Amino acid sequence: MTNCHPSTHVAKGSAVVGESIVCPFHGWAYDGEGKCTHIPYAKNMPPKVAREEQVLGTWHVREINQCILVWYHPHGEAPTYEPLEIAEANSENSDWGELDSHSWEINTHMQEVGENAVDSVHFLYVHGTKDIPDAEVMEFEGHTRRGLLRTRNPTPQGIIEGSIENQNIGPGLAVVRFSGIVDTVLLAHLTPVTATHTRAFYAFIQKASDAESGKSRIAEAIVRNICQQMEEDRIIWDRKKYYEKPMLCDGDGPFAKFRKWYKQFLIE
Repeated sequence: MTNCHPSTHVAKGSAVVGESIVCPFHGWAYDGEGKCTHIPYAKNMPPKVAREEQVLGTWHVREINQCILVWYHPHGEAPTYEPLEIAEANSENSDWGELDSHSWEINTHMQEVGENAVDSVHFLYVHGTKDIPDAEVMEFEGHTRRGLLRTRNPTPQGIIEGSIENQNIGPGLAVVRFSGIVDTVLLAHLTPVTATHTRAFYAFIQKASDAESGKSRIAEAIVRNICQQMEEDRIIWDRKKYYEKPMLCDGDGPFAKFRKWYKQFLIE
């Protein structure tokens, strides 16, 4: 829903009463179809209300993976694909723990954030990893994208082989699976606030047995490290300038393929 009478944003300060949302400004109530269901002080209803017409815009919403997802299209078109169900994030999956949520405000277009998925080189120079992860898989198909990086993680017991498997479902939804030390699943959701402002919602989930065992501190440290990497990336993103044709070398990731794939989601 968007704005009600008279041009009040019902997302702020409204209350849900029964099956309706009540505007905080004058108490008008609206149902999920955008119809006004009640005006507490009106004796004669406005014509559109009396005819039970839709007076508010509505959103396509999905409740999945313990998250509420909203489909956005600037021209109001219906969803062209559905979010992917993540087994580890199913609320009935007792093998995995509770979601650990974090958010960031990033001053860049959300495409810049997405390009990190094909940029394995930056792990060494921005995040200080031991070396550059090996990019074994970089696939683009329809509205999905998939990548697989092989990592080498230094520990007191020596180097532990690991992997980072990342998958996009459209430009705003991604699932990242980290393995090697403590299995960690990241639900990475991006929201375009403006053309130069992105809101990132990250939700981590780890095996319940790891959280309850001696690995709990290690599990927490992994989440902290990924959050620290976001802060390191944000320094770059907040100051990064977009070039249509950047200068690249043979060791850089498939940026051209990513941008060709991403272009399907952009509307002039």
